[in-house]
Amino acid sequence: MITDNKLSWKDHIENMYNTLQKFIRIFFKIRAIIPNSMLKMLYFSFIYPRLLYGIEVYGNAGSTTLRKLKTINNKLLHIV
Repeated sequence: MITDNKLSWKDHIENMYNTLQKFIRIFFKIRAIIPNSMLKMLYFSFIYPRLLYGIEVYGNAGSTTLRKLKTINNKLLHIV
């Protein structure tokens, strides 16, 4: 968890966004190779826990701040 003195969570969300960007590239490349059930398993193993960790705390951030995470999660789910 990355915090700042105003508890805006922008740094934490930006860090998560950058990490999930890497997973989009990986999932896009392997989606033709492995079955959908395996993609779902990988999503729930690597991405879902990252999103849930600390959501009670940073989930109260503004909707514009969280929009980036929602968008990238939707992209990942679309690939899966």
